[in-house]
Amino acid sequence: MKAMRGPWSFASQEWGLVCEGYEPSPVIMAPYNPPWYNDQLAGFGLKKIKDLLVYYADAREGYAVPERYLTLTEKVKKRYHVHTRSIDMKNLERDVVTIVQLANQSIADNWGFYPVTDEEGRAMARDLKQIVNPKAVVIAEEDNGRLIGFAMSLPDINILLKKMHGSLLPFGWLKLLAGLPKLSQYRMWALGVIPEYQGRAIDTLLYRATYDALYSDRIRLEINYVLEDNDRMNNALARLGVKPLRRYRVYEKVI
Repeated sequence: MKAMRGPWSFASQEWGLVCEGYEPSPVIMAPYNPPWYNDQLAGFGLKKIKDLLVYYADAREGYAVPERYLTLTEKVKKRYHVHTRSIDMKNLERDVVTIVQLANQSIADNWGFYPVTDEEGRAMARDLKQIVNPKAVVIAEEDNGRLIGFAMSLPDINILLKKMHGSLLPFGWLKLLAGLPKLSQYRMWALGVIPEYQGRAIDTLLYRATYDALYSDRIRLEINYVLEDNDRMNNALARLGVKPLRRYRVYEKVI
C-alpha cells in the first residue's frame, strides 16, 4: 500500500465529498456532507486527486433537448443501424448483468475503474427491482440485437423517504409505493458505450431516449457524475444545454 484514497463507499458509484453545490439536497445513492468535512481531510494531509462533476436538466426551468440533436439522433440511428429500447422487467437480472458487462467494457480505461462482477449485477437488480422505472433504463443495440450501450436513470426516492422520516414502518412502505409513480425527479446513475462505438454520438442517442421516455413539464434529471477531465462527455453535455450543479472531490494521501 503506497497511498490511501477516498472517500469511496463500498456501494458502487458513491465517491468523494461535496466541495461545491451543497444545494439542493442529494439524490438517490449520492453521498452528502457538510462543507467542513473537506477541511478535516485537508487538515489530515489529504489532497485532491480528482473532481467529479454533476449536471442537471429541469423542464420547470424551460429545458428541452436542442432541436439540432433531434435531427442528429435520427441520422445516428440510420447510419449505424441502431435503435434504443427500455429494459425488460420480465428479464431484469439478465438485462442488468448485460448492462454491467457493457459498463465494464465502456469505462475500462477510466480513472478509478474497478470491474463489477455479474453476481454484483444480479444483487443490484434485486435491490432496485422495487423502485426502477423500466422506461428510465435505456439500452442501445444494433438492429441485429447486439448491445452497444446503456443509460440507467433512477427515480429519486429520497424525496419520499424524507416525508416518511426514513421509516418504512408501519405504513411508510405504502407511501413509498404510492409515491413512486408520481416522482418527477431522477438521477442518471450510469451511462456507457462500448469502445467500438465511442465518438459516434451513441451517448446523445441515449440522452435523447431517456428524455423522451421521462419527459413531462415537471421532470428534473440529475446527471451524476462525470470525471472532470472526461472532455468528450463534458463537451457533449455542454452542447446538450444541461447546467452545472455540484462538484465532488476525491482525496489521496501518500502513506
